Amino acid sequence: MYAGKWITGYAGAKRLALLAAELDKKHIELTIEKTGKNWSNYAPWMSCVDGLEFFSKRPLKLPCSSSRLLKDRDSLELIAEGFAIGDSPFGSLRLPEVDGFFIDQDVSVIAQIEIENAVESVRSASDAFDKRWSSLIDLVVPIGFRRAEPSDLGRGLSSHFFRKGIFIQPPRPSSTAKMQLALNIAHELGHQALFTYQNADPIIDGDRDILVYSVIRKTFRPAIRSYHALVVSGYMLEFLIALKRNSSIDLSQINTEMTRYRTLVIEGVKEFRGSSLKFTELGLEILSELEQLGLAEGLS
Repeated sequence: MYAGKWITGYAGAKRLALLAAELDKKHIELTIEKTGKNWSNYAPWMSCVDGLEFFSKRPLKLPCSSSRLLKDRDSLELIAEGFAIGDSPFGSLRLPEVDGFFIDQDVSVIAQIEIENAVESVRSASDAFDKRWSSLIDLVVPIGFRRAEPSDLGRGLSSHFFRKGIFIQPPRPSSTAKMQLALNIAHELGHQALFTYQNADPIIDGDRDILVYSVIRKTFRPAIRSYHALVVSGYMLEFLIALKRNSSIDLSQINTEMTRYRTLVIEGVKEFRGSSLKFTELGLEILSELEQLGLAEGLS
């Protein structure tokens, strides 16, 4: 049976929780220093130095619910203003490669329920996912896209400059939408896990812009982004393995997705093993861990 150590499994979740708590404290101290105001709790905007002044003047109200879903309209408007295109105070936080992205201030009640149910599905999959969620996620922001209707896959986004905040658009209604939305949330949780480690370790020792094939985008991308693609594939696979053990969902659907993500993880590790890149010790440990996960049939 597989048991992770660094980025997967319960042991990995505990390591991530400890580091996330240290980073929270560090960013709170930096925010106090930069703004001259006292702050007792971390918020995702504290990860972006250029946004400190903007949000310190209009504090963001974080949700108290276990889903972390932001519903407060004033807070949604505030984030929308901070992310506005142009020379906004929070402009450096703008997410790359996103066409027509906007904060959905009028998200439907149905979409809210779908997101909350998907979060619960991920949290309840295993103790490891529950611990990761509680320590790595403070905020779930509903989003939309001006130039496109919701897709069958939905959309999820994360930014290194908005640590512990994720952005989610539910998929278009279908027989697989419930599973897909949960996978998208597990995907974004994987980004947050790697962001957490990147605050303490570069992962790739050297030029992180060397192109490596991304198993998610199906094209060559800068190495660190393709490494992110590998990690999130691992998180989706780990979620599916845990879900198969604990869930009453149609096993054929779970098995189909497991085969897909197991293949992506194995292929992704192979791409990095065959590259000229050099990794830090942690970067190598995570690669080895994901390689073992790709071959695992069950979780301990």
